[in-house]
Amino acid sequence: MHKSSMLSSGVHREPSSEPLAWIEAMGSDDMKGGSPQQPRDRRSPSPQHEDRRLLLYVDDDESNREVLKLRLRTRFDIILAANDRQAVQALAMHGEKFHALLLDIQLQGSKLDGVRLSKLIRGKLPDEEVPSYARHSRVFTTPIIFVTAYGSRYTQQEIIAAGGDMMVTKPVNFVALCTALARYHLKKADLTSNIPPKKG
Repeated sequence: MHKSSMLSSGVHREPSSEPLAWIEAMGSDDMKGGSPQQPRDRRSPSPQHEDRRLLLYVDDDESNREVLKLRLRTRFDIILAANDRQAVQALAMHGEKFHALLLDIQLQGSKLDGVRLSKLIRGKLPDEEVPSYARHSRVFTTPIIFVTAYGSRYTQQEIIAAGGDMMVTKPVNFVALCTALARYHLKKADLTSNIPPKKG
């Protein structure tokens, strides 16, 4: 089934669990499919917005990328990637700055789908499966949120094993997504505040 038809075919309902949060999709017009194209805007965050949190969104569908950017741009700076190679480049340039990584699972046209890209980011992908352009990729613990129309194809255990922290089904409930991102921000802030000061 074509990706665009999946995005408008209805809501996938998945059981909730403690280690992995599942956000049910709401609002059929939030994300619609289209033909995969290169992202229009992959620029670095503007200096005047250095206090804003930075997200990486990887999706082969340009419409999905533009909709998410439109819906979240008032709260976040967003770097868009159309495939795994662009995602690897973005992580090499801005890795530690990312607040969260939003990954489409299917990623048509990429050597790595979203699950295998997540394994790469977590350092779990077998060496023989790592593309040449990702040989020197670093390992990151940044929260990974899968954004997909195919949530029912994957078990919670598979997503956790791949290094994912959360599953969001398309069409996206952006209120719930922003709430989840805020929760990660507060958790990170709490962990940072508990780090003992260095002795002089």
